[in-house]
Amino acid sequence: MKKVIKFVLIIVAIVVVMDLLVGQIGDYMVDNHKMAGDYKSVEYVMTQCDEDVLILGSSVALNGLVPAVITDSTGLSCYNGAANGQVLPFFETMLECVFQRYAPKTIIFGFRPNETTTTGIGERYNLLVPYYGKGYETLDRYLESSSVEEKYLLKSNLYRYNNIWWRILLYQFVTPNEQGKQGFVAKGMPRYYPRLNSENKDYESTPERLAQFSKIVDMCKAKDVNLVVVFLPKYLKLYNNGNLSSIRDIVDICKKNDVKYYIDVQKEEYLNDSTMFYDETHLNKEGAYKYTGDLVNRMKKDSIF
Repeated sequence: MKKVIKFVLIIVAIVVVMDLLVGQIGDYMVDNHKMAGDYKSVEYVMTQCDEDVLILGSSVALNGLVPAVITDSTGLSCYNGAANGQVLPFFETMLECVFQRYAPKTIIFGFRPNETTTTGIGERYNLLVPYYGKGYETLDRYLESSSVEEKYLLKSNLYRYNNIWWRILLYQFVTPNEQGKQGFVAKGMPRYYPRLNSENKDYESTPERLAQFSKIVDMCKAKDVNLVVVFLPKYLKLYNNGNLSSIRDIVDICKKNDVKYYIDVQKEEYLNDSTMFYDETHLNKEGAYKYTGDLVNRMKKDSIF
């Protein structure tokens, strides 16, 4: 029995030491901004960005809105802080981090038509696990909300850094695809241009997502930040010519709060030109430059810039 107890104590001691060691290494990597890949842009937005204009949104904004075009046209500095596969809780978190340091003049939020149709924190929110317990209340709250046991598991360094240790190791041998200039990542020309399909269904918003968007609107108003909502073009014929319930819900919130919005999801000149797209959801590089220029011109006419 004594041998068993001794063995268990040794194992526990080894796990504790490993947990502390992993925590020290992980904290060093996070605190010194030596992460690469997806984390490069995340860290920049959370801890360093100070541009006049900040772009947020999922991949439609990351690949569809070009900061250089905005800067060249307005003289304002701009950064594209959009992130692949993320949903509203992620961007609410990013805004909390940004607003702790400074307030941009304008935030452009690139929306998808189905942006408000889901629930939960999203499949990729755990990208932020390494920043748990570092003073970001919204981040901690969302991570802890995913399950009852999550709040306790997050206390373990082994658990928190389980999502990124392989990235740290991999990036010692492989150079990741880095963000483009000012955060923008262009989609190249596809091997075949997308075909124009139709979608015969409406999108219904969830109360959870609408509340999160309302929270983002309130955060921007409190900081006197000019929020602009943009539904970027899709190469897909949507139900009811794009007059979807989910879009109307966002528009209602925008109208009530004097938030400017641009609904270009079925913009005719793009819907009629497949050469502007990488696939039915994302603009390619040529399309992104053309669309950003068009958007900026309208924003200037509307006295946003």
